[in-house]
Amino acid sequence: MSIYGIRNDIDDALSAATNSLEYSVGEEEEDLEELVRELTWIKCFITTSHRTEMGVEVARVWVSAIERLVHQCLHDLHVKPTADLKKSCASLREKIQPFVVTCQCHPAP
Repeated sequence: MSIYGIRNDIDDALSAATNSLEYSVGEEEEDLEELVRELTWIKCFITTSHRTEMGVEVARVWVSAIERLVHQCLHDLHVKPTADLKKSCASLREKIQPFVVTCQCHPAP
């Protein structure tokens, strides 16, 4: 999948998590809110990666992991505890985060 094609899947996962918020309470609601934040961060990373040549290259490296995680969210949202999905998203964000500054500091010629 391309770095731009994954955005629709991320949107679907965000919609599913947001819709689940309507029916959740307490800790589950907090976990869903965190999951939405993590997915939003990943979407922003993909959306802004095209601004620099290096950003595109970094996004290409991570697109497979992002795709797997987003599909896991779509499949497991109502099956597994949301806390597990939230932790997976947070872990991926932590791995990608160091590259974000690099991508934004070196604009494409």
